Amino acid sequence: MLVGLRWWSHIKPDGTEEWVFESFGGDQKASQLDSTIFWFVSYVTPLVWFILAISSALSFSLNNVSMCLVGFGLGGVNLLGYIRCQKNHKQLMRSFLF
Repeated sequence: MLVGLRWWSHIKPDGTEEWVFESFGGDQKASQLDSTIFWFVSYVTPLVWFILAISSALSFSLNNVSMCLVGFGLGGVNLLGYIRCQKNHKQLMRSFLF
């Protein structure tokens, strides 16, 4: 766990999806450089896939557009999971400290 965050989705027996978020405790912290690089790449990846999708659409390459949109979707879901995990971590730390 590079920055102390981990998430995954779990399908319950009734068919509903549950997202599970985990984070390091308060005593373990990721380095600032690792954290900065991780968040920068996490935000840039969907943006790059979106730009590639637009350029593929302008060149009328529909196969490449579909591949880029899949990459954009997967990168976006990954970013969303880590953002929710970070918010959950901050809420837990606030409730623990106060």
